[in-house]
Amino acid sequence: MKALYFLISICFIAFGLTISQIKYFILDTTYEKVNYSLKHAVHDGALQIDYEKVADGIIEFDEAVALETVHLTLSKNLLLNQDLSPKEGSYITDPLRIVETVYIDHNFIDTDTGLPVTFPFTYKYSNPLLNIDIERPIFGPSIVCVIEAKVRFDDEYQRYVTIQEYKY
Repeated sequence: MKALYFLISICFIAFGLTISQIKYFILDTTYEKVNYSLKHAVHDGALQIDYEKVADGIIEFDEAVALETVHLTLSKNLLLNQDLSPKEGSYITDPLRIVETVYIDHNFIDTDTGLPVTFPFTYKYSNPLLNIDIERPIFGPSIVCVIEAKVRFDDEYQRYVTIQEYKY
């Protein structure tokens, strides 16, 4: 009889571990999918430039179109509505939030010097509320995007930061 109880206990433990592994696999896969989708969305947004100025060697982002493109790419890749709220079957549980989008192009003013940016320069972003502190060299016009996403099996929003740049 003890052997039967022992066998049943082992089966329950194995079942619990299997369910736990599935949960963590889904979490890990979802985190990677959100990160992948953000990278592609910001890349697509970075393609939205004023093409007439490119002939003069100036890259200037069309910010409204770029942000709309980021929304569109995120919604397609993450099974979200255009307003970034989750559709049925999405692993995102709450509306995805774009915390900040920074367009570093020839119109960007360097906060240290008060002058238009020259490349390369060191981009600094800090948000103590979100526990984000970035300092990174930027070698050309760039888009920086910070989002928060809440996924299934996780009670807290996770933050993702992506920088897409045109290197000179």
